[in-house]
Amino acid sequence: VRRALEKRASAMCITARGLTPLMLASSSNGKEAMDVLNELLANRAELKAKDKNGWRCIHHACRNGKTEVVKHLLSLRLDPCAMTVDHKTTLMLAAMEGKLDLVKELTKIREVRAQITEKDALSISALHCAA
Repeated sequence: VRRALEKRASAMCITARGLTPLMLASSSNGKEAMDVLNELLANRAELKAKDKNGWRCIHHACRNGKTEVVKHLLSLRLDPCAMTVDHKTTLMLAAMEGKLDLVKELTKIREVRAQITEKDALSISALHCAA
């Protein structure tokens, strides 16, 4: 990633689905995922960019249970209550994948706790997702 950015690759290039490198790095399992994420941010990757489904990098991180990435994104003041196009919350995404550590981390945030009964486009709440 560093080499590509040094050769003037854009940190904001997107796929056909609207995914940015930052979104992909946010869900990566690689050992250097956090380094890549920080490198992209240092090269002006848009933290609040959305893909075609309205997912931001925090949604991708939550869906993949990346607790440390989510904590880092929250430290950069990314909205933990952001919703996708179909009204899924970060808490729903973490819960539906059984990411208990991340669910615990997210529910430490008062605004996220207030979303526990929020329902998505299919009337599914975070409680349904966790069941």
